[in-house]
Amino acid sequence: MAPISMDVLFFAVIPPIAGMVEVPLARRLGRPEPASPEQLTATAESLATLVVNGLLATGSAGGR
Repeated sequence: MAPISMDVLFFAVIPPIAGMVEVPLARRLGRPEPASPEQLTATAESLATLVVNGLLATGSAGGR
């Protein structure tokens, strides 16, 4: 797994939009304060990449 910050990983497991609206929780998980629009965009991109890569991942074909 690619190295990602704790807040991105947490919000990838629960509904990803919560990462954009649950600011106090995100700060407790390590998001820098204050978050600039560029940082929020980077977080959203990181979440999207993590989710899409997880959906596109292929498992081992050894069991088939």
